[in-house]
Formats: sequence, structure tokens, C-alpha cells
Amino acid sequence: MDSEADSAKKSDAILRAAAATAARGEPHGRIPFGYRRRYDPVTRRLVAQEPEPAEAAVVRELFQWLRAGHSLKAIERDFGARGIRTRTGKVFEAQHLRDVALRPIYAGLRVHSPGNRTGRYRGSLAGAVEAAWPALVDRETFFTVRNLLLAPERRTSRPGRGKHLLSLIAVCDVCGGWLTVGYPIRGETRRREYQCRDRTCVRIGADDLDAYAEQVMLAYLARDDVIEGLRAEPEDGGELATVRADLAAARAELASLRKAGREGRVSVGTLVQVEPGLVTRVESLEARERELVTPPALAMVPPGKDVRRRWQAAPMSARRQVSRMLCSPAILGQLRVTRSPSPGHRADPGDRVVWQRDGSTPAR
Repeated sequence: MDSEADSAKKSDAILRAAAATAARGEPHGRIPFGYRRRYDPVTRRLVAQEPEPAEAAVVRELFQWLRAGHSLKAIERDFGARGIRTRTGKVFEAQHLRDVALRPIYAGLRVHSPGNRTGRYRGSLAGAVEAAWPALVDRETFFTVRNLLLAPERRTSRPGRGKHLLSLIAVCDVCGGWLTVGYPIRGETRRREYQCRDRTCVRIGADDLDAYAEQVMLAYLARDDVIEGLRAEPEDGGELATVRADLAAARAELASLRKAGREGRVSVGTLVQVEPGLVTRVESLEARERELVTPPALAMVPPGKDVRRRWQAAPMSARRQVSRMLCSPAILGQLRVTRSPSPGHRADPGDRVVWQRDGSTPAR
């Protein structure tokens, strides 16, 4: 009994120390990939956690490619081909890359999560505090990538590698089955075609349908009212409510501090020391609020007048995510392909496509 009581006391002390370390934003546990630690040569106490140049470049590149819309599998293949390895010499697998991209430490945030031995942070970050180490990526980039990876509609597995814009997105208007790509021989050439996967009810030239769908989608994304129209308010009481509450508190604290500075109730030194941290917190919360109410796909191909250039620069995986979002009954409508009005003759895709929206008749 004495040993058990002594063990409980030590456990409580360790937990209190860990919580205090977290509250101060200090590092704990293993040295994360991308960082190194400096210790005092005499006392051996931790002096600082700072970026390790070679590893930090890998982390920044990972976030850059994910924000651009590249898939984890594509990044895994690229890193493997270039010989980029973990500290233990292993290849970066897609799941490992996902876990790295979800770690708040790279945005300069310290999270205290007792019992979490996996290093994975997929829940709310409402309790995160400013870390004592420098961030490797800015907050907006981190939350954009996090939102993309945790989006409920994100598919973690699918047949093939998603090389075609509308495969498993466009639908056969005859039987309701998915359209997939085939390469039938026409004369002496092979032509890429979308065809009904289940019954081969319809066939249509893939290049023609892609060009038509791109024209419709890009015209929609170029409109000024698109961003507000696509933003969806999540249900109240979730992370959005927490973020907005924290944002209101941070704004009020910042306004109070500035008012006290104008009235001379705080010194200029105090104002200079405290204000930057509050401004950074307000900006981070504002960025997170925007991410929570903006569809993840729009982070990869933002709408606007120059959307065509961004679309062409985006990888196919990003274009497919945008297409899946837009070609849905709630937005442009489900893209359904009908039979050719003149069998045996090539018809314009615009004459064969109907857009099926929620609660409405198909629109050509």
C-alpha cells in the first residue's frame, strides 16, 4: 500500500510537471522531425528547440505540395524517388506523411494531450498555446492543409490513381451508373472515352467532355459571388463556435490593451511586448474561422477571375476534388450524360449533358 501510494504521488507530480511545461509552450518528449535541440553544456538544461535545416525543408515542401492539391501517395512516390528518408532511414509512407502534416508543432502550437502516445492530433486544437520554438509553416498554411486532410468528404481509397477528370464523378443518365475511362480502338487509333461502367449504355469522347465540363466549372468559379455562395456554416456548438468565442475574447483583449496604452495606464514597453502576440493570435483565429466555413477544395483552386491559370497549374488530384464538389446536386448539379441524339455520329457534349440539381428537373 505504501508503494502504491508513493507511485501515485510520483505520477501526480509528473502529470503536473507535464501540464506546466505545456502551459509554458515548452517542448516535451522526442525531438520532432524538422527540429533539433540545444542544451547548456554545463547544466544540460534545454536551451532551445530550433529548426534542423535539411529536415525543416522537407516539412515545408510537404505542406507546400499538400496545399497545392497533390495526393499523399504522389508525394510518397516523389520522396522515395529522390531518396528522402526518415531519421531511421525508412521511406516516408503516405500515412506517416499524413501524421506529420497534422502535427500542430509545425505551426508553432503546443498541445497538451495526456495519454496520446501516437503523436496524432486530429481533434480540436482549441486548447493549443503558443510554442516556445519557431514555426516551420505559417498558421494559414497549416490550417488549410489540416482542413483538407480531415475533410469528411475526402476519399482515402479509390480504384486507380485518379488520372481522369470526371471518372467516377460523371454519371450515366440512362442507368445511373458511374462513367469510367476506356480506350476502344477506332480504326487504327485508340481514343480515350468515358463509358457507362455497368451496362455500357453511353459512350462519349473524354477529351470533349472534359473540355466542356471545365468550361462550365471555370465560368462558375470566376463569378464574384461564388465564395460566399459555397461557404457552408457548420452546425453550431462545434469547433467553429469555439474558434469564434476565442476570437471574440482575443479581439476584446487586444482592444482593451490598446485603449489602456492610449490612456497611459500601461507602459509603452508593456504594449510593445504584449501586442504582437495578441495580433498573431487574432490573425490565426481569423484564418481558422475562414477555413472552417470554406470548402476544402477551394483552398487548392481558389475562385476568382484568374481561376483558369490556377486550375491549369493544379495537379489532377486537386482538379478532381473541385470537380467532385461542383458536379454535385447541391451546386452545379450532377453531371449526367445521355445517349447521342444521332447514333453513330459525334455530337457536341453540350447537347448530351444534363445537370441534375436537388429538387429540380435536369438542366441542359
